[in-house]
Amino acid sequence: MPISRYQNFGTVRDAKTGQQRLETFPGIQGRLLQRPSDIIVTLSDAQRIDVLAADHLGSGQYWWIICLLNDMVFPFGKSVAAGTTIRLPNSVDSFVALIQAKLGN
Repeated sequence: MPISRYQNFGTVRDAKTGQQRLETFPGIQGRLLQRPSDIIVTLSDAQRIDVLAADHLGSGQYWWIICLLNDMVFPFGKSVAAGTTIRLPNSVDSFVALIQAKLGN
C-alpha cells in the first residue's frame, strides 16, 4: 500500500483571505505523470471521482490520483460528466513511486 500522500507537504496561504490549507497535491502537472501503460476510460454515465477510484483503482481513497493525473481541481460534490475521458494509472503503487521520484522523495 502506498504511503500517505500528505507526508512532507507544507501549508499554503491564500493571498486573498489569509487562510491556510494543507498543500495536498504536489506541484506537478498531470502530463508529466502520464505513461503509455495508463488506462483511458470514457465515462458512459456521470460519476463522482471517489466512485471512479473505487471502481478502477480498488478504493475510493485514491480519488486524488485521478485528480492529479487529469489536472482536476476541487472535484468535491461534483460528478464528472458523461462522455468525459479520464486517464487512470495502471498501478497505484507505481504511480505513487513516480510522484516520489519526480519530487525527489
